[in-house]
Amino acid sequence: MLIGGKSSRMGKDKSLLCYQGTIPQREYLLSLLAPICQSTYLSCNQHQLAQISQPEAVIVDRFQESGPMGAILSAFGHRADCAWLVVACDLPMLSVTFLECLVAARNTKKQATAFRKQHARLPEPLCTIYEPSSYQTLQNEFDRGNLSPAKALLAMDVAWQELKDDDILMNVNNPQEHIEALAKIGRHLK
Repeated sequence: MLIGGKSSRMGKDKSLLCYQGTIPQREYLLSLLAPICQSTYLSCNQHQLAQISQPEAVIVDRFQESGPMGAILSAFGHRADCAWLVVACDLPMLSVTFLECLVAARNTKKQATAFRKQHARLPEPLCTIYEPSSYQTLQNEFDRGNLSPAKALLAMDVAWQELKDDDILMNVNNPQEHIEALAKIGRHLK
């Protein structure tokens, strides 16, 4: 799970926000990923490392100021021989059912399995399964100066999944979006 961003627009660490009661988002997402993934890791920056209780389950971003692309490449640097289910901490609407659907749709013959939002220009790269075969393409894109995993996905052979409800991959980056997400979660729980 990617938690290494600066959270500058939010003004505080987005991975510590609570959407499901008093459970910090990163703990909640780890609980969703645990039954789906063989191993789970937090991808963080060096500053966050001291705040994490299980440093053995951490991959520190090796590429400074490279955002999610650097985090994904750091994961492949940790283990290039396995697939990575990449999930960002700022996707509060995710559920275990949704993630199970992504895993069920996985096509290991493709470089990635990813969602396309109905009304978005680019795909959603931060709830995606990246196969080992995607590593070289990601590295090539990074070497060319492309720090956008979404644009890198467009250069790959991807098993595209159509998203029927764009809210599921709602990305929360600022206090107003946090309030909107809490309201939507509240409506879903009724």
